[in-house]
Amino acid sequence: MTGHAAGRTAWAAVASAIGIGIAAAMSIGKVPPAMPLIRSELGLSLVEGGWVMSVFATLGATAGVALGLLSDSIGQRRGIWLGVAALLLGGVLGAMAGSGTLLLLARVVEGVGFIFVTVSAPSLILAATAPADRSFAFGLWSIYMPSGSAIAMVLAAGALPLVGWRGLWLGLLALLLLATLVLTLTTRHLPVTARSTQHPVRLIAETTGRPGLWGFALAFTAYAFQWISLMVWLPSFLMQDRGLSGTAATLLTALLVLANVPGCILGGWLMRKAVPRGWLLATASAVMALSAPLAVAGVGPDGFRYALCLLFSFAGGMLPAASFSGAAAHAPSPKHLASANGMVLQGSNLGQLLGPPLIAQIVSQAGGDWQAATVTLAVAAACAASLGLMVVRMEGGKAARRTA
Repeated sequence: MTGHAAGRTAWAAVASAIGIGIAAAMSIGKVPPAMPLIRSELGLSLVEGGWVMSVFATLGATAGVALGLLSDSIGQRRGIWLGVAALLLGGVLGAMAGSGTLLLLARVVEGVGFIFVTVSAPSLILAATAPADRSFAFGLWSIYMPSGSAIAMVLAAGALPLVGWRGLWLGLLALLLLATLVLTLTTRHLPVTARSTQHPVRLIAETTGRPGLWGFALAFTAYAFQWISLMVWLPSFLMQDRGLSGTAATLLTALLVLANVPGCILGGWLMRKAVPRGWLLATASAVMALSAPLAVAGVGPDGFRYALCLLFSFAGGMLPAASFSGAAAHAPSPKHLASANGMVLQGSNLGQLLGPPLIAQIVSQAGGDWQAATVTLAVAAACAASLGLMVVRMEGGKAARRTA
């Protein structure tokens, strides 16, 4: 065991590791509120706009394990620095892009950086926590995506009218540099896991040979497919179908995303109270299966439908909390942790890659009717619930307390 196995948890280090994840996730949340401006300036169609969002996840969906393996090989701390460098480069290139093609290329570079940061940072949490705190700490780690996305959206509401989407891109890079400085200062004392000396093929085989990791990765795929689709297209729906202003639509979407955060924290707290991870997956997915399709289908007044969206996001937060805890618990060893996180994140990015453009295609073929997406969202939720029940059987219906 590494880090604070026999001591107290260094919560400042845990917070800074979560902070770098939040700063990285801002590169996801900045796109939805800026999408109308980007489409207008660069002449992108609805489907092309979906790919601007989803191409960010392309490398994560195809190479999450490989990038995690590289982080394990060079050392997870170096993996974070490499990820920050890629995020900075991609952000600058994006701000300078004069065409959809160049913007897509910049998003791919950012995607590489995002994956490096998010597969590597959990190793710092592992090193900073005592065993009794690890499930809760990894549950807290799961807030990085909704928190970063929501913060970027709120900042975008004020920044877009003043500096445009290009200025927003550059401004968020300053926050990334600040988070990197804080991380450096608060984690320099941590005994981070040593580089893996195993052959890469063996490391990948040992990681992908864990059935539990497949369960969490695929459940994350189904979850991310739903959540990212709602996050990306809600601003467009609110402006085009409900007649809201861009600022109002952005703030309502940010609140939706932010509702995911208490769900993540609740998931970590429930695991600390010995609630099995598999039941969290199944329960969260069941609530999502009921709430989002009803909201999109137009059941009830707008306020009720928006409340269903908030419930969808809140309940969904328990799923990433359970998945990241499961990655730590089912990784073969601490030296496999980045690879295990890469596998789970690869599932997440596959959902992010497929969700927005597929929903956009379905809605476009239905003549702009967003209700056409209800069946697809319900099927994805049902798949995640089934995978949760599979995890329950794998873990014997009990809370697996072992961590990497």
